[in-house]
Amino acid sequence: MQNSPNLLKKKHSSKQPLTQQYTRLTNIAYYQADFWLMLLSSFVASFAFWVVLEVNLSLWQMYGFVALFALSFVLVVSYGRWVGIALLSGLVVILLGLKFYLIPWVENYGGYEGAILLLIFITLLVFKLVQLAQNHMRLNFAADYPLNNGDRICHICSGEGVLNSFQPYLKKSFIQETCYGCNGHGIISEENFAYRIQVLLSQCEKNRLELQKLIDQLESAHHKILQKLAVGEGVLEAEVKQRLQISSESYRQQLQVTHKQVSFYKASEEKMHIMLYNRHVAEELMNSHQQLEDFRQANEKHHETLDFIQMQLGQEAQLNTETDALGIEYDLQAPVVMDEFELIVKKIEDITHKIKAL
Repeated sequence: MQNSPNLLKKKHSSKQPLTQQYTRLTNIAYYQADFWLMLLSSFVASFAFWVVLEVNLSLWQMYGFVALFALSFVLVVSYGRWVGIALLSGLVVILLGLKFYLIPWVENYGGYEGAILLLIFITLLVFKLVQLAQNHMRLNFAADYPLNNGDRICHICSGEGVLNSFQPYLKKSFIQETCYGCNGHGIISEENFAYRIQVLLSQCEKNRLELQKLIDQLESAHHKILQKLAVGEGVLEAEVKQRLQISSESYRQQLQVTHKQVSFYKASEEKMHIMLYNRHVAEELMNSHQQLEDFRQANEKHHETLDFIQMQLGQEAQLNTETDALGIEYDLQAPVVMDEFELIVKKIEDITHKIKAL
């Protein structure tokens, strides 16, 4: 971390135009959709192949499932290209192995425990094939649509925007939750605060993994020296034994220092993960407060509207009462007096003007 002072310098980079951002996000969605459609088409093609191979079908049913297999195969090729063909080929090979090897073996010789273990292994193999296919399609996407200067793929979610894993540094399991490193965008720009944190995080992780490999090598060499000391007890010359002991002590000290460095990097990674998560939660909390404020303002407007409507309804009820009272006072069967009739007409006109004024 001390060898990278440029991280603290602010670089001036042009912001990506909105049209390019929209195009890139659209392409990400297309690639994700291509992957899942390729996966679905692969399983449909495998199912159709298995039905044709295993089930006794009529001629028209056979044609139907062969057509389904052909259509699924075309979709696999169109969505995933050679990756889809490799995935589908792996699934077909697994089905052929089940049909012509595993099932006859179990039926003839037993060994259900081994068959169960083999099925578990095959399931894990399929998951690994799916992971490799997704990684390869992500690499294709990165090659087809490279990032602009100043942008980087999120180190936490690898550009997916969601998390479906256990995070050991946070001791928390994420299931379809928004990534706390990029707030669900998958890509972070250089202007973002999380950009520098993730650069340091990736450097710490890289250094820690390199040190872990060095620890494995040191432990292997130290173990060989200890074996030589144990085997040569009483046989080794004093000078050779002393050199071995000195070498063993040097390896032990180097291992101790390297373990401390690994612990430092782990602690640094944990702090950075916690920092990113707290910042993400704080931003979500601010967004929630803003939403609550918007809801409160909207409710106030609704209350004002409701009060106005209630006032109008009250006035209309009062006018209806006056109209009803007017109807009660005026009896159609009674003899009409001109003065009373003119008074009633005037009252009706007044009520009409009041209604129009609402």
